[in-house]
Amino acid sequence: MKREIVMLSLMGSLMLGLGGCGSSGTALPSEPVTEVGPENASAYATEEILPEVWYTADDLLEMWDAGTLTKEDVVKMAEAGEMNDATFEEMISYIEREEEYAARIDMIRASDEGWSVYDLIDLYYAGALSKEAIAEMVAAGEISSETFEEFLARMEWGGGSTIQSEITSESEGFAKDTDMSGLLTEHIFEYADSDGYEIRETIQLSPIFTGEDMDIVYVLWEALGNDTSSFPSKQSLCDENSMLMNHELEYIIGTCMIENLTDGFPITPDQPRSYAISLTAEGNGDTATLFNNRSVSAVIYSDKMIYYSDILSVMIGDTKMVSDTWGPCTFVIALPNTHAPNQPDGYRYDEIQIAFDFNAYDPYDCPDYGPLTLEYFKKGGD
Repeated sequence: MKREIVMLSLMGSLMLGLGGCGSSGTALPSEPVTEVGPENASAYATEEILPEVWYTADDLLEMWDAGTLTKEDVVKMAEAGEMNDATFEEMISYIEREEEYAARIDMIRASDEGWSVYDLIDLYYAGALSKEAIAEMVAAGEISSETFEEFLARMEWGGGSTIQSEITSESEGFAKDTDMSGLLTEHIFEYADSDGYEIRETIQLSPIFTGEDMDIVYVLWEALGNDTSSFPSKQSLCDENSMLMNHELEYIIGTCMIENLTDGFPITPDQPRSYAISLTAEGNGDTATLFNNRSVSAVIYSDKMIYYSDILSVMIGDTKMVSDTWGPCTFVIALPNTHAPNQPDGYRYDEIQIAFDFNAYDPYDCPDYGPLTLEYFKKGGD
């Protein structure tokens, strides 16, 4: 396995938030909160929390889940200075995504086609539907028993995976004779954060896979501990960014792990830390723009998959650490591509330079860090 070690010094504040292995999976920042008296310690309703409290993402999500918070409440609380701008923006984004899922569910229910297995898989992995909710819909006759059985089979809860059956004998032989972890290039970064915590981040990246390599993609995905049925469908990716609809998709698979190396200062549930990692393409060309603005990434957290897009970079991990080790978590990046008369070779993602971005710190400021160039996968090549 190839390895690249870089020593970085991270400057800038790191906000505490949600998201990551061992958390709720919702990637939201949080901020300091004024001490609240015992009478308000477990209060969820807006009017039951002291107005001078600076709300954290945890507070807002608990109120939202309890049904005592609306989008209008969030706007009013932000206008009253009860949360910072980052929490407000992320909370509104979260609520709007919930509204989009609810609108999609209403549209499916109103359509003549009804529920498809792809709808169920996409909404399940988006966290919009639980297995229990789907079972209740089956019992109510909203979902056919045939669709439900196919859903269970694809999820490997009641039979074999349809995707798995599509893996060819050639790819099975390739996987048998090849160390799949050898497809991953490892990059290790060690740095001190703004509070002096010594942090190590280990990131693994695969080569770029085209549509002709999907059998290998599924084998690698499974080798990293995931069900092949959980691999994001094109529809789910297009739902996140409609710009992907008319494009071919290419994929990068990877893992991310974060460790606290600080002596005497463990990370605990009472003293959590938050870190976000993304990739950014360097340059002003069309390919770099597509990488930064049109790509969709999906990160497998401990309890759900979260999609990221439209953030001018490609998110591969956004975590609230509650122990000294987080991950490794698997992610996939979907890259749009097009082959046309004026673009016969498509966009070449192996010709752009990629930077790791740690909470807006620019690793190119470090003289020991060189640009990263990705390669396309070659099944029979070197």
